[in-house]
Amino acid sequence: AAGFNWQRRSTVSLFTPVGEIRLGRDYTPPFWAWTLYDPFFAIGLGNSLNLANENAGLTPVRGAYSTLARANNAVSYFLPSGLGGVFGQFMVAAGEGVVGNRYVGGRLGYASGPFNIAIAASQTQVDPTIDRTADVINLGASYQAGALRLSGFANQLKIDEYTRRNYMLGANYRLGKAELKGSYAIVKTTNQLALLPNLNGAGAKQLALGVVYNMSKRTAPYIHYSRIDNDSNSAFRVASGPALTRGDTSQAIDIGIRHNF
Repeated sequence: AAGFNWQRRSTVSLFTPVGEIRLGRDYTPPFWAWTLYDPFFAIGLGNSLNLANENAGLTPVRGAYSTLARANNAVSYFLPSGLGGVFGQFMVAAGEGVVGNRYVGGRLGYASGPFNIAIAASQTQVDPTIDRTADVINLGASYQAGALRLSGFANQLKIDEYTRRNYMLGANYRLGKAELKGSYAIVKTTNQLALLPNLNGAGAKQLALGVVYNMSKRTAPYIHYSRIDNDSNSAFRVASGPALTRGDTSQAIDIGIRHNF
């Protein structure tokens, strides 16, 4: 009765020798950098997307930007395997009258042995009356050295005179059945919009640490900690924690067990 409100992926694909055609609501090409190069895979308290929260009072109040992670009505083409390590994706999405969903984007990368690198870019229409768009570009990479995996990415969002830049460095380390992971991320914004005169230079820093112990192939207890230190104009927060006054610190710890059925 509530209609479409679950906000996850829903796709159908046709696989061919020359690539995959995928239809539906799916992850956008730039979002893969947040997911694949983040030690926490964009999930939980250590999620680097904590510093891309568009509800932190840092996005221009005019227009909508809803394609940070997923796009509706999307048609995607994925390059086939067997191209010497080259991989890629191209996506378009129809707005169908919904502001903030008309989308075009792509991702191209190279993976060989322990090395993986990719660049992605996209454009989302956020205000058709004045042709305002949200333009994203990012670059991510990782390197596997035995039990240690190093990774990082840089991401830029630009809407008119507003720019938000995110940077992240992280590591995963296998120690027997345990996995240690951590990341350090920063965000900085520049803004000359008259609508938001007090947000120029707003930013924050996040430190995230975690331990996962793989008791079996399906069961793993874990503990995570994350802390965000906001600049005086920022109010980014860990996960869905309580709303903050700008300049406050947000931190949290969680302990749990993951089980795959």
